Amino acid sequence: MRVRSYLEKFTRAELAKVRRVDTSGGQAALVLAARIDQGGAETGSALAAMIKEHAAAMDRALAEADPEDPVAKRQDEVAKRRERHAGTA
Repeated sequence: MRVRSYLEKFTRAELAKVRRVDTSGGQAALVLAARIDQGGAETGSALAAMIKEHAAAMDRALAEADPEDPVAKRQDEVAKRRERHAGTA
């Protein structure tokens, strides 16, 4: 059974909310999301690495967002929480 991924669609929507589609971090996240969505013959570890890099690119793109933007502020909080939990895994 193949799982259908819409990561690029959701990545674009999330970046568009904070007007970060046209930043280097935003573009990196979109390229990675598209590659992840395509699937293919990569190994599980390669896919995991791409997902990790996608998260890092999203964090960079969202960090560039206007701090007064409530959506961006919430996303920053989530990213920081992710970082704290990643250190305990």
